[in-house]
Amino acid sequence: MTTRISFNNIEKVYSTGAGKFSALSPLSLTFNAGDFIGLIGHSGSGKSTLLNLLSGIDHPTNGKAIIEGQDIGKLSEGKLARFRGINIGIVFQFFQLVPTLTVLENVVLAMDLVSVIPKSLRKDRALMLLEQTGVRRHYDKYPAKLSGGEQQRVAIARALANDPKILVADEPTGNLDSENSELIMSIFEECAKDGCLVIIATHEQDHQSRFSRVLTLGDGILQNDILKPTFNTKASDNSLKEGLAHVS
Repeated sequence: MTTRISFNNIEKVYSTGAGKFSALSPLSLTFNAGDFIGLIGHSGSGKSTLLNLLSGIDHPTNGKAIIEGQDIGKLSEGKLARFRGINIGIVFQFFQLVPTLTVLENVVLAMDLVSVIPKSLRKDRALMLLEQTGVRRHYDKYPAKLSGGEQQRVAIARALANDPKILVADEPTGNLDSENSELIMSIFEECAKDGCLVIIATHEQDHQSRFSRVLTLGDGILQNDILKPTFNTKASDNSLKEGLAHVS
């Protein structure tokens, strides 16, 4: 089993006017390819802090974070940004789509920023991902013309643009109705079955049964780590298209 992320006694401490605040107490964790991880906890529990460390957006105050074999603490900000763009897909809670770009352009932009996908293939790949996430028909629209669920599916397509090994999402269903919530969770589940490490921060209890592993946080402390029987991952690197085809 391939290890995607390894944390060695990491913690996050912020300095405030009132003194130091521990957002995440020291913990050591390992995450592997094909894991479907749920981060559970109330607001202020440390979910977003841990998610930012998992995605390389933030650095631990202490400890070592190894992502895809790279000690990210040793990377410059420029190299870290490129490393993250290649290896990690991020789905933000409020989509973070560029409002002046069309749906297609938003997805292509993610590929333009790191140039891993050949330029001649980027448009076709973007359209394929939009097809898989069920929003291809909106390819020439601007984000403001889409519903929340549609924008979230575009954000997922963008996160998958560079075929990342790790996918993280911060409360991706928090503002969606039950139908769109179910659809989006199904997409994430298929990504994990395809061999991607998928990590989702959520406060919704209904999703817990879907995860292969559930981490419960409270006041910056890991309170519980439950590992459940995992589903089989697909061996083929090209199986994402097959796994998500039913969403179109």
